[in-house]
Amino acid sequence: LLLRVGTPPFVAHSLMPRVLAALRSLSGDIRVELTEGGVPSLQRALLDGKLDALVTSFASDMAGAAGLRFERLYPTKVAVVAASSHPLAGKRQISWATLAGQPWILPPRDSRVRRFLEGMFAQAGYVTPTPLIESSNPITNLRFVAAGLGLAAVPQECLKLVEAPEAIASLHLRRSLPEGTLALVYRTDMAHPRLQLFREALIQIGRCHFGR
Repeated sequence: LLLRVGTPPFVAHSLMPRVLAALRSLSGDIRVELTEGGVPSLQRALLDGKLDALVTSFASDMAGAAGLRFERLYPTKVAVVAASSHPLAGKRQISWATLAGQPWILPPRDSRVRRFLEGMFAQAGYVTPTPLIESSNPITNLRFVAAGLGLAAVPQECLKLVEAPEAIASLHLRRSLPEGTLALVYRTDMAHPRLQLFREALIQIGRCHFGR
């Protein structure tokens, strides 16, 4: 009774412990094999039959993928953060011009957060800064931020997992970041027998923690 699920690191850290606990309460017989990684590689693994489902941030380019179904789950936001000691911490109406002149810690180019941030810089008329540090794990990136190594863009859910939350400050931007969506993704040609229970666990956590 194995269910193979893929998630980016921020989902694995922030959401999956609660979802898997809910799944266990629904059925103690299901074993879960969890794979963390970048969304493009996870999507390929799903299409190749190496995974049964993904839980990931939804992007419009994914919707065009043949053979996949997307069920929207919860809202998700990206936060731009700095060390609490950073000169921008506590300031209001921070412009993208100001952000463009800062050192950054960013995930790889194929990540959703990186592409999201590049789109925001482009809309403001700026090129995304070349990162001082490139790292795929948002929890690691938050530690770099706390150490004063630069700014980062991370899923807001990850801020709850910071060991020393007082060391991190969310920046107040002049143009707020749009809300995204977390989605359950699976193949249309292969209905996994345990997928419905996994869906129910996701919905249960959504009702408890997101009011949906």
